[in-house]
Amino acid sequence: MKLLTLNFVQCATRDCAGRQDAFPLAPQNVQLAAQETDLDPDFMANILAKIDWPGLETSLNQLGRPLTFTKEQVEQDQNLLKELHSILIETTIQEGELVCPRCSHIYHVKDGIASFLLPPHLV
Repeated sequence: MKLLTLNFVQCATRDCAGRQDAFPLAPQNVQLAAQETDLDPDFMANILAKIDWPGLETSLNQLGRPLTFTKEQVEQDQNLLKELHSILIETTIQEGELVCPRCSHIYHVKDGIASFLLPPHLV
């Protein structure tokens, strides 16, 4: 699961759906991997406007990889755009858990795929 994806998902339980405090899911006990891909500057420029920057900062801090630049700096600096590409696109969560900050529901990640299936009593 790419770190970019983590910036777009939130807890889907009945009590948390649509709530601001159910985002971002907290990565715990994760194994990260790097998968090199070509930089697509147009894609990165488009996605930059859609990123929840405070959520990204929270997630990266929880992973022990704090951001050292701002969104505005990325818009002005091609090298920072490459660094953000490396963080969002090339860095993947291979194994671990994503925990809701509101209800503490755990979503498991295995082989790079997060399971968002919920038991019937949480839907």
